[in-house]
Amino acid sequence: EEKCYSLLVCSSDRIKREKFYWELKDKLLRNLPPGSDVTNMSSFLPDVKNSLIKGYFLKGKQENSSHIERFLVDLVQQDPVLVCSYSGDEEKQQWTQHVWSNKEVTLKYHVVSAETPTCHPST
Repeated sequence: EEKCYSLLVCSSDRIKREKFYWELKDKLLRNLPPGSDVTNMSSFLPDVKNSLIKGYFLKGKQENSSHIERFLVDLVQQDPVLVCSYSGDEEKQQWTQHVWSNKEVTLKYHVVSAETPTCHPST
C-alpha cells in the first residue's frame, strides 16, 4: 500500500513562490527514499480568479512512511509549503485529506470531484 501526500507552495511573493517551487522539487528528489513518486500538481478554488497554487503530489511506499513524514515535518517548519496527507476508505470509495499544521487540531476534508471551472484558475 502507498501513502499519498500533497505539497503546495504558499507564498504571497510571486517570485519567491516560483523560485521555491523549483527548489522544492530538488529537495524532494534528493531527500526522499528510492521508489517515491513525485509528480507536478496544482490546486485551485473553482471559479475564483488567481487561486491557482502549484506544488507536487507524492506517493511513497508504506514501509518508507516514517522517513518521508519526518522529512515533511522538517520541511513544513522551514519552508513556505502546505502539506496534506491522504487516507482512503476502500469500502466507501472515499478519500480524506488531512491538512498538516503546527496546531493541535488537524483539519480533515473529504475529497470530492468538482465541475470544470468556467474560467481558468490562473487568471
